[in-house]
Amino acid sequence: MQRLVLIAIAMTALPAASRAERRIEGSFQQLTHDCRNDDTVDVAGRASQITLVGTCKLVKVTGRQNQVNAAAGLFLLISGNENQVRAAATDAIRVSGGGNQIAYRRAVTRKKQTLVTSSGPNNVIKREK
Repeated sequence: MQRLVLIAIAMTALPAASRAERRIEGSFQQLTHDCRNDDTVDVAGRASQITLVGTCKLVKVTGRQNQVNAAAGLFLLISGNENQVRAAATDAIRVSGGGNQIAYRRAVTRKKQTLVTSSGPNNVIKREK
């Protein structure tokens, strides 16, 4: 829990100029985003299919019924509902929305375990092999 708090504080303490954010709004979109261009992504739409390539610092999913596939996200923050999020690698996952399905394989940072917290109802978070 302490590590998650430190990550969250670090993300908010970074100067705005040092990180670029891409907000994906709208419904029923299919798009691919490269996190080398914008390393913070907020998926705020509904029923979209989003593919994230590269390593994102922060992936926020605030929308509903989205499918998000990320190569790597240091921190996944899911506050929306009924989303499906899959990350090949992530260091921390925090879920406060409900009815989400999250899958991940490993941590981004070597020799660390992914920190997972969920306070929302009916979320399924699993580590895949």
